[in-house]
Amino acid sequence: MKGPPGHAAAQLAMLPQQEVRVRKEIGKRGKPLKDGMPALADCAKAPDESCQCTKNDGRGWRCPKVIMEGKTLCDYHWYRLKNRRELIAEEKVANSDGREPKARKEIGKRGKPLKDGMPALADCEKAMDKSEQCVKSDGRGWRCSKVVMAGKTLCAYHWYRLINKRELEAEQQGEKLSAEKERKLRKSVGQRGTPLKDGMPSLADCPKAPDISVQCERNDGRGWRCSKQVMAGKALCEYHWYRLINQREIDAEQQSAAAVAGALGESKDGIRTCNKSDGRGW
Repeated sequence: MKGPPGHAAAQLAMLPQQEVRVRKEIGKRGKPLKDGMPALADCAKAPDESCQCTKNDGRGWRCPKVIMEGKTLCDYHWYRLKNRRELIAEEKVANSDGREPKARKEIGKRGKPLKDGMPALADCEKAMDKSEQCVKSDGRGWRCSKVVMAGKTLCAYHWYRLINKRELEAEQQGEKLSAEKERKLRKSVGQRGTPLKDGMPSLADCPKAPDISVQCERNDGRGWRCSKQVMAGKALCEYHWYRLINQREIDAEQQSAAAVAGALGESKDGIRTCNKSDGRGW
């Protein structure tokens, strides 16, 4: 039940030292007990293993005392555990610096604040055997020692961390889908049978060129050429000019998105688009 190295020293610093020493020693062999806390000698011996305290040292020894009703520990070890949790809670409050919780992405990470209502790892009970042990591991031999939630394979702490992560990923995915939908709409602007962008002129609104010297240069390479009049100082009519500007804006956004995706090692599918066309707007 020991915490990380240096944990006790860091968290006990702000409590009165005499009280800390007394509280830490509570229940140890030959040490004074907390008011109202039973001594080990006061606990009755278990008549059989079915009601025997599960406290053990991992090396073959197991407490011989009878468990409390509805618990897995005897009175002595139950109150020792309760006392330890109270002390840890007080230490955390004493060391709190009043900072606001950080981003959702940081929730539950080592040393990071927890989301409201999310259990702390210290609040989760330790598993008594592997069949009820949390499956969270680091792939290098370590495995979470806490007991799983009913019907789950993770302890309450790691379960809620997973749920929080999935909620965050769903929100981010929703934003990506919205951006992709907008790009598709932008790309279809001005194409045959599709709506025009707000403020963009339709081909029918453009005046016809009086002669070839002011005729739009848009063509399909097979003899057809747009019959509309060019904009002042341009080589295209208003319709084809704004379609060109719209396409360039889309291309620039896609190139930027592709560069970011490449830097992050993400797939570029759906970002780069084929430049193949028939010269008539498709």
